[in-house]
Amino acid sequence: MEMRIIKIPIITTLLTATLLLFTACQKDDTQDIHVDQVLTGTSTHWQVDADTEGSVIFKEEAGKLKVVSDGTMQMTLKYLGEASDLEDMKTLEIAYGTGGIKSESDQSLVEGETDATFSYKVSLNAMDVINISNDGTYEIRVTWDGKSGSEEAVKMK
Repeated sequence: MEMRIIKIPIITTLLTATLLLFTACQKDDTQDIHVDQVLTGTSTHWQVDADTEGSVIFKEEAGKLKVVSDGTMQMTLKYLGEASDLEDMKTLEIAYGTGGIKSESDQSLVEGETDATFSYKVSLNAMDVINISNDGTYEIRVTWDGKSGSEEAVKMK
């Protein structure tokens, strides 16, 4: 499995991080951000369900700000077309927040298969957790090959 990193706008990231750091320094010695949400979204070809859990903890230690984060997202992608549309698919790529996954296989779907569902468990970093906690939304990009191959954005709430 190969990881593909997606770049997010640097200015937005710096502004968000600066604001969070400033806020964390203004309060007590510790500030916590937690998410435990199920997000769902649909595009033309995909339905995505994602169970997200994570936390970011800002601590002041010895006069320095320390950021500790931990998070995971369990995603299930279901193809909304006919499973036979994916019979020649070899690559399914999911780009999310600050990371991504690329799943490659030499196996085709089983003949007669009526459901094409894929599951992945991925790590979320501090920025992913913060972005989900801010507005409860998250966007992924799904890219696949084969005769029906394309790329679609799926916004989840």
